[in-house]
Amino acid sequence: MNKLILGIDAGNYEGKTAGLYGVDAWYTNISASKERKVIEVFGEDDMEFVVNGRKGIAGSIAKYESRFGSKGMYGASKAHWYTEVRVLLSIYRYAVKYGVSANNVSIVVGQPYVVHTDALKAELKSMLQKSHAITVNGENMTINIEEVGVAPEGVGAFWGNTQENGTCKVVDVGSGTVNAISFEDYRVTNYNSNTLNYGTEVITEMDELAIGIIQDTTALGWSSADRVLICGGSATEMLPHLQAHYGKAVLLSAQPKYANAVGFYTLANGSFR
Repeated sequence: MNKLILGIDAGNYEGKTAGLYGVDAWYTNISASKERKVIEVFGEDDMEFVVNGRKGIAGSIAKYESRFGSKGMYGASKAHWYTEVRVLLSIYRYAVKYGVSANNVSIVVGQPYVVHTDALKAELKSMLQKSHAITVNGENMTINIEEVGVAPEGVGAFWGNTQENGTCKVVDVGSGTVNAISFEDYRVTNYNSNTLNYGTEVITEMDELAIGIIQDTTALGWSSADRVLICGGSATEMLPHLQAHYGKAVLLSAQPKYANAVGFYTLANGSFR
């Protein structure tokens, strides 16, 4: 049986998946299931689902067909039902998109740096590492997740991308949190790393968000001369605002929104082959 190895970044705004065959992304809006008298198509990621017996809608359809579907589950920890649904729908989409089996899946997923604890990692693994029965748009699928790894966001992005110099800072801009990670000789220095409990859907203006990031990272002891690598879905938009203070700031990779997913896949591929 062929093993499907994936890195999954189950964000509040977009879910990003990376694997051997390529990448995938979808809007991670989730809402309760409801009857629709007029059937409209809002995006290729429209999904009506049943996950382990619980019904809902996800993707673009949830953004438009629910009062609260455009909002995520904010906060640091991802050990909750929304993450379970996002991970399973990400695996489903990847399996369908690339025509591969989900009978034997090994994954690495992310947690914000600040809650990367043994207890919360164990909670995430317990939630995901099992057999799941799902139905998406009337199609049944059993997803058997055999192995689960949990990596800190931002850290995973760095480890999964080749760097010329292992001494740098990483700013991982998410919709609900921003991970600010410091590296010395490829090792995380915890005293000047943190997760900032806001993101692009909490502070929507990029210039204002950048001010918050700069203030909080300089409070951690970061220098304007530091080499700063930026990733996340809004990395490209954020870059010039952070460069106003961090003159050496650059994008972490050519596709910065996939940096965590690609990093998680790299870690998974090294651990679970």
